[in-house]
Amino acid sequence: MTTSRTVLRRVYLAQAVGSTVEGIGLSTAVLYFSAHVGLSAHAIGGVLAFATTVALLLVLPIGVLADAIGLKRAAVGLGTLVAVAFAAYAVAHGLWLYAVGATLFMVTQAGLGAVRQAIVADNVDAAARVRARAVMQTLINAGYGLGTVVGALASLSSGDAPFLAAFVLAAVLALACTALLASLPLRPRTRSAPAGEAGRGERARRGAPAPRPGLIALRDRRFTVICGLAVIVLLSMPILAVLLPLWITDQVHAPNWMAPATLGLNTLIVICTQTRWSAGISSDARAARSLAIGAAALLAGCVVIGASCALPAVPTLLAGTVLLTIGEITAGAGMWQLAFSRNPTTAPAQYQAVYGMSSSAARVLGPLAALPLVLAAGFAGWVILGLLIAGAASTLVVLAVHGAQQRDRSSAATARVRRSSARAAS
Repeated sequence: MTTSRTVLRRVYLAQAVGSTVEGIGLSTAVLYFSAHVGLSAHAIGGVLAFATTVALLLVLPIGVLADAIGLKRAAVGLGTLVAVAFAAYAVAHGLWLYAVGATLFMVTQAGLGAVRQAIVADNVDAAARVRARAVMQTLINAGYGLGTVVGALASLSSGDAPFLAAFVLAAVLALACTALLASLPLRPRTRSAPAGEAGRGERARRGAPAPRPGLIALRDRRFTVICGLAVIVLLSMPILAVLLPLWITDQVHAPNWMAPATLGLNTLIVICTQTRWSAGISSDARAARSLAIGAAALLAGCVVIGASCALPAVPTLLAGTVLLTIGEITAGAGMWQLAFSRNPTTAPAQYQAVYGMSSSAARVLGPLAALPLVLAAGFAGWVILGLLIAGAASTLVVLAVHGAQQRDRSSAATARVRRSSARAAS
């Protein structure tokens, strides 16, 4: 127990530092290479699209590899590559080296996210996984906020030096984070078998080596359905990071500070409430209620933001941001309960990687599909987007209710067997 607590404390600290590194990269690289290096917006957009796609394709193989070689080794290797990515940023003066740095950055961040979450999941009981993931999400938002502050300070200068200093700082922090993960006192754990592989227990009792789990996360139909629906629900992320700023710029007469203000408001609310709310989501029934709240809030947030083109912009956008953030918190907690409460510990990084593909796919789908929809259709586009997200969340509500009913029936059957055994014994 003491070892697990030590691991959790260090991984939480690594998550905070690593998210700060990611926040620095996200808030500085695009501005530096566009305004200071002189790359065109189309070139940068193409590089980011390529890097995001590569990250999406590689996150599952990285998860499988991490389970095979050990989570700590994988974390150290990926963390070292983060520093290499920022070194590439610091010396790049053209497109190709920037592309190398951006691709390394996106791939390593996706892989590290899965590995850190897997380490946490491997050191807490199944009932505590939702709260642990909420803590990680809170630290992600806090780190992003701190990293964005560093990026904002760099942008105040017209010279290259502050940006280069930010890249060096990020590389140093990445190496410090890597050293922290390298010191984790991870211990071998007894791994539970997946539901369909219980018959292999005899091999383990005979001392035979356990077979490799393969792509068990992709064979887990319930889990893959949840991840597929999560892609739609998680469109709340690119809404706040991409769609909303461009909507404010192109369609709404609002002050220039509105876009960072909405992101800051979202970050503050998540930091203050995510962990507390998620701590109460300990069953499928509670997950269903949380997802229902999330569906309503996400739909309402999209409608309100869409109405900001006709209503007073500042209060309407702030209200829409609050609603979207409530939806993000409540729907996220419900999805985590459904996705991770029943997972085997055979391949923790693989499961985290597959779920991580949902957020990566949402980040790709947002700019490619949702952004053209809302910019072309305006208010109607926001309503359609809100209905799609709410529909996916509502489908997850049905899955949660079904899961709760199954568990109730199983508990009732177990109770009947125990009563029958007690009568027979008496």
